[in-house]
Amino acid sequence: MDSLDFYEMSNNERVLWQIEQKRLFESMYQIKKDGSDIKKIGEFNITLHPNVFSPLHFPETKWFAKQLSCTIVQSGDSFLEVGVGSGLISLSVSKFSKANVTGVDINQDAVDITKINFHNNNEIPVGGIHKSDLYNIFKSSSSSSLLDVQPNSNKFKYIFWNHPWQQFKNSIINELQSEKTLDNGYVLLRRYIEESKDFLTSDGSLLLGTCNFANINSIKNIANDLDYDIVILRKGEESLNQLNNVKEIYYILKFVKKDQNSNVNQF
Repeated sequence: MDSLDFYEMSNNERVLWQIEQKRLFESMYQIKKDGSDIKKIGEFNITLHPNVFSPLHFPETKWFAKQLSCTIVQSGDSFLEVGVGSGLISLSVSKFSKANVTGVDINQDAVDITKINFHNNNEIPVGGIHKSDLYNIFKSSSSSSLLDVQPNSNKFKYIFWNHPWQQFKNSIINELQSEKTLDNGYVLLRRYIEESKDFLTSDGSLLLGTCNFANINSIKNIANDLDYDIVILRKGEESLNQLNNVKEIYYILKFVKKDQNSNVNQF
């Protein structure tokens, strides 16, 4: 586990980052809707969709997938991914960790594309891929069918979300103002943390994928309000554009109840 100070980017770095984000989204929106855009990403053939966050254009998905599947989640673990997008993270955890994967996304296109990508890569999401606003499907009567297929399917050893990093709509470009990238006021993030206790096993871990371009201080404050400490499990960085040297620093954070947290490095 790492212990470090948060990297404070300059205003100029944030401006360059938003310019690069705009370019990447404009490229992503050129993806065909008919499912014919299939790209080799790592060991997987991934079908892309213009309304689904693309691991071809944005490197964090590949980085999170590698860290989770190779160093954190173990064989037989139950793993819930919130916000599956293209499904690359869940696919990696299913294939390389041999974990029992469940996925949810509020975006129906993401649900459909993830199901296609599991099928085309000969992997099975044991708990299924479902349209849901965070944990809602596990609260409602619709979850009874999940329980029939997989007992205790509403409890997970790991819950992970590469959350929308942007917190305030009035401070970002239009391309960053969708549900893929904006959680206005971090309302959903607060719910993600607060409600997780009902869906984790007794030894379960709540994880968050985030970046130096998120509001880390707000994440810390929300965690503190809910009586959690934050531990850094993994840290890394990738370049978006070598020409402008736009880099993102990624973190996988673990939320630990303060009364359970001893002798760990805090964020």
